[in-house]
Amino acid sequence: MTGRVLELVYTAWDIRAFARDLGDEGPPFVWDEERRAQLRAQLDAIYFHLYGIERDDVEYIMGTFPIVERKDRAAHGTYRTRDLILGYYDAYAAAAPTALQTWLGPEEKRTARRHSAETRV
Repeated sequence: MTGRVLELVYTAWDIRAFARDLGDEGPPFVWDEERRAQLRAQLDAIYFHLYGIERDDVEYIMGTFPIVERKDRAAHGTYRTRDLILGYYDAYAAAAPTALQTWLGPEEKRTARRHSAETRV
């Protein structure tokens, strides 16, 4: 989970000390809007599972964000944030209890892109 949070947060050199505190020695991650949406949805789904929140309740909770829904529908034609979260939520539930261990474990399959050392300002 830490790797996903780090990737969402460490997108600029001025946060380098924080990344080092988490054991990351690389350059900042490239801001990739699609990847960030996926990471946020994964984390939200994991948190819903860890807190024992049932799927119907997740759907209800996601319905309480009308601004997010409106912006998603305008940009994507669907409530994409909710759909992504529920998709990951269902995937975790279908593979439970091993799914959470897989998602919380090593992240060597990440396809994250990083800035090069030359981009440092």
